[in-house]
Amino acid sequence: MSASVSLHSDLRGKFTELVEEFLRLSGAVDERLLQLEAKEAKWEKIKAEVHHQATESERRVKLNVGGRGFTASRSTLLRWEGTYFHALLGSGQWEPCGDDGAYFIDRDAGPFEAIMASFRSGEPVDFCGLRPSERKRLQDECQYYQLPNHIVFGGLHWDSSRCGSTLSISDGGHTVTKTGGDSACDAAVLATTEASGFRVRIRQLGPEGDLMVGYANSDSFEANGQNYDRSGWFLSCDDGRLYSSCLGRGVEGISAAAGMVPSGSLVEVQYDAERSRISFSVDGEARGTLQVRPDPKGGTAAPSLRPRLLPCVEIYSVGA
Repeated sequence: MSASVSLHSDLRGKFTELVEEFLRLSGAVDERLLQLEAKEAKWEKIKAEVHHQATESERRVKLNVGGRGFTASRSTLLRWEGTYFHALLGSGQWEPCGDDGAYFIDRDAGPFEAIMASFRSGEPVDFCGLRPSERKRLQDECQYYQLPNHIVFGGLHWDSSRCGSTLSISDGGHTVTKTGGDSACDAAVLATTEASGFRVRIRQLGPEGDLMVGYANSDSFEANGQNYDRSGWFLSCDDGRLYSSCLGRGVEGISAAAGMVPSGSLVEVQYDAERSRISFSVDGEARGTLQVRPDPKGGTAAPSLRPRLLPCVEIYSVGA
């Protein structure tokens, strides 16, 4: 009896070992299959890219920008709707004018490098390391080629950590709306980073109509209060006036003959740190300039004395 029990126990042990070894081998096989599938998928992706490049090479577009040659695929230049290149390549009204079949564009080739890199990658235009004058120059070129706002100002988002309690941020950080409280007090929000310029589309002013767009001093910013009369430089969409904390009495605005900024307008604000000036325009029409740090001698503020200014909107009316 004992011999039978011992044999049964030995068989069970060997069976258990075989099962464990089978499971181990099965796991190793599964892992190997996954590796092979990953390699196959990578290889298929490489083949597809090679095929794509071969196809696109037959549809290359040559550009002569200010005397300098650039080459890109047609699909790269048509990456975004409504750009300069949609008109150039899609309208049928323009033909290459050079002996080499290049389209001549009478613009500066320097900034175009950054623009071309953005077309190729699909990423926002890189402004890193540029001086204010260079940033302004590149922004002007982006506007000429009609790049989408999210590509020109892609790194700029509204900061949820520096946002009024009655405001809501949506659309990936690009849209802010006053959804709470009432229309008896201001609420404001800052952008996440400094910028030499930005644009804001006024989707809706709201029943009271008052909304401020401009720059605020990061150190004295108030998310749940007024900034236009104490720590900022703004254009009021309600009456078209410019407001500056440097005007002494603060709430005194500079008259703007163009008047109210209606819903649907595109407000553009540019900050020239070297000259300490902030300029405003609405739908391409200039709306005036404010001095950030007035200098009676007409000079410019030293970099160490310049306040840290961030793009800001201040909303009075619920629904705006």
